[in-house]
Amino acid sequence: MIKNALPWLDTLTRHRRFLHTIPEPSFKEKKTCAYIRKTLDTLGIPYERVLDTGVLAHITADPTYETLAFRADMDALPVFEKTGREFSSTHEGFMHACGHDGHMAVLLSFAEFLWKNKDRLRRNAALIFQPAEEGYGGALRMLEAGVLEKAGASQVYSFHVSPLYPKGKVYISEGSATACDLAFDIHISGKASHGAIPQNGRDAIVAASALVGALQSVVSRENDPHSPLALTIGTLKAGTKRNVVADEAMLECALRCALTEDAAEAAYANVNRICRGMAAAFDVKIETKVDHFYGAVMNASECVGRIESAFSPGEVVRVPPLVVSEDFFAFTKELPSAMFLCGVRDEACGFVHPLHADKFDLNEDALLYALETYIRLVI
Repeated sequence: MIKNALPWLDTLTRHRRFLHTIPEPSFKEKKTCAYIRKTLDTLGIPYERVLDTGVLAHITADPTYETLAFRADMDALPVFEKTGREFSSTHEGFMHACGHDGHMAVLLSFAEFLWKNKDRLRRNAALIFQPAEEGYGGALRMLEAGVLEKAGASQVYSFHVSPLYPKGKVYISEGSATACDLAFDIHISGKASHGAIPQNGRDAIVAASALVGALQSVVSRENDPHSPLALTIGTLKAGTKRNVVADEAMLECALRCALTEDAAEAAYANVNRICRGMAAAFDVKIETKVDHFYGAVMNASECVGRIESAFSPGEVVRVPPLVVSEDFFAFTKELPSAMFLCGVRDEACGFVHPLHADKFDLNEDALLYALETYIRLVI
């Protein structure tokens, strides 16, 4: 299955391991961008900067050919690495715990393959290195900066490593491939008082506690069970001292809906309705504010078919949508697109930790299946 990609394992490994040592936060991928540009400069591949740290490279075999775009995300997570690898993060407190180092390594190896095999290409390629995927809307910013117009592509492809699935195959969904992600905050304003005279205050903690329980009905009683929905209240911050009635509370929440944006919006409307009721019940002020709203990644049938037709039966496996979010959704709204999964689970080597975990790791040979998919799409 990986006959085209196999000779590039050493290149892939070198890129991935160096990038793993320099994880950087969203929109601050300075060293990462410099490494990408240096690699492209060494190869002689033309490119242009998009935003401060984004890069768009062009490999044109024939101006009359169709152009496909391929995207890799660049940023890392605020995680203290505990893999113990010799190429662990040198930036304390940050780690490529979501596999973006692998995504970039595949795209850089793909760039070199394209440049050295122009005579084999039947399509041109535009390579998009995108900053700030981790909740900061990098894809939307790149689109606003005109990256697709500059790329001149007819379709866009991307992939994500997945420890849910064993290495050795490509996994894909048609239609909805990821969940909608509606992240929002709830701020409760009460009135402080001494704990000995609680009647003079309006307790934000009591209101918050009741609200946490009431919000569970958004999923259990307000949502159609046939439409997957998850509501997570990830943090609750309140109070200053043990004997003071708290005047403020803040809840950080996330809604995940695997099918439609309408369902996520309806759930958020129910959240606001419950908040209004709780505000009246506890005589406090409750405000909600959306932090970000990512739609579902929608894999176009023609793009899924193109990937499947490049392989033998059984090498590409259909899987259910993931209940995670990805800002690649923004590309899928603009052009026919597809994001597939590259399985990296390897129990024999102990590579079983989930994404975003401080021990997440992979064998670079698992990435060959993503590289092979990209290669087959252009040759």
